[in-house]
Amino acid sequence: MKINFILVALTVLFVGTVFSQEEITPVSSEEMQEMIDSLEKLLTKDVYYFPDVEAQFPGGAESMRNYLRENSVYPKEALENWESGRVYVAFIVEVDGSITNVGVMRGGVTKTLNDAAMELVRGMPNWIPAEVKGEPVRAHCRLPVTFTMQGGQHEEKGTD
Repeated sequence: MKINFILVALTVLFVGTVFSQEEITPVSSEEMQEMIDSLEKLLTKDVYYFPDVEAQFPGGAESMRNYLRENSVYPKEALENWESGRVYVAFIVEVDGSITNVGVMRGGVTKTLNDAAMELVRGMPNWIPAEVKGEPVRAHCRLPVTFTMQGGQHEEKGTD
């Protein structure tokens, strides 16, 4: 694992120096170790399942429902196969509010609906991060996304 962090740190240094217009300054081994340690702390920060303040969609639950309604796409293949159901999508809201580690819980419904639900969550705007002791933290979240068809029509909706 330490090798991965070293590779990431070296890549960051290389990319930064290639695109820089300034003179390249050598980095001491102590500075390199500090960068690796900082990067390691950033990448291995704890993920909270029960933070003091939960992460939330910007604008609250109603804004999230609007986002889901306006951005949901019922896959054509799922319509043709009369697939419907609820997909529980799990993800992490990072300290900066971005969404990472998107996946399906409990096996999902079908590959088509699972992929559509994950794509919907990946496209969300940054959330307001969770907090522990007043500091933003990484938090585990889940969101049920329901795909239903009614009378030959389809409807997609997320529920809280």
